[in-house]
Amino acid sequence: MTEHYKEVIVLELLEILLPLGALLFGSLLYRNTVDKTKGEPLLAEEALVHAKTDHSNRYSSFYTIHFYIAARDTVVTCGVPEQIWHLLKKGQRGILCHQGGTFYSFERNGELLCSETVPPKLTF
Repeated sequence: MTEHYKEVIVLELLEILLPLGALLFGSLLYRNTVDKTKGEPLLAEEALVHAKTDHSNRYSSFYTIHFYIAARDTVVTCGVPEQIWHLLKKGQRGILCHQGGTFYSFERNGELLCSETVPPKLTF
């Protein structure tokens, strides 16, 4: 097999694989941006910072905090901005504003820590 044929085969494979890769990447991106809180109520409730998780690798970081809600005896896991993840310590208590796993704010001792995400319009 000559070098020219090898180059042709590689180019043909790239023509097939690149669109498939783009399709796969697009579907993963869509899956991660779809609103998973649809139907979840917007809540503000007393919470305890129960645990913190840092999902980091060479390419990206994702920070989660697990809040214990005593009134419902449940743990709510929210993705939070890095700055808020560093500010909140395990064992701190406050008022968590969230919608499902979407974090909006945490108020502790009169200090309000907010994400950049804005909660949906409230209707009464």
